[in-house]
Amino acid sequence: MVNVAGGFFSYGPFTEVKPETLDRELAVNFKTAFYMCQAAVPLLLARGGGAIVNFASIAVVRSLMHMSAYSAAKSAVAGLTRELAREYRDANIRVNAVAPATVRTADNVASMADPKAPLVELDDVVNTVLFLAGDESSAITGQIVPITGKAY
Repeated sequence: MVNVAGGFFSYGPFTEVKPETLDRELAVNFKTAFYMCQAAVPLLLARGGGAIVNFASIAVVRSLMHMSAYSAAKSAVAGLTRELAREYRDANIRVNAVAPATVRTADNVASMADPKAPLVELDDVVNTVLFLAGDESSAITGQIVPITGKAY
């Protein structure tokens, strides 16, 4: 199961994050991952194992200015990933997460102050997800894999 849910809704100083903004960040970025994993695990148990790949963010491994609510929500995804990897390792369920920097999409390029800033290519994200979901990564679980391309 690949859990791609997420979004970015708040940018600004920590002290200005409104409760409704924090709730939205947690709902879209963490709760969706939580509930999708909760739905997938029984199915994976019934088939004898499998893989879950969650989407965290580079914000989990590298601090990003004025993104506290988003960073907290994606950090919760990373924590969930590690917990589930440990809880279901004996059931042959591998759980990992990718942590991409900003991915080159039309929306991301349009919203950036510098449209020539280095971005992660979508194919690099897809290839990493396919690797983590496939049999070639059978010895990898509980990892948060940064995907930075030339962005860092």
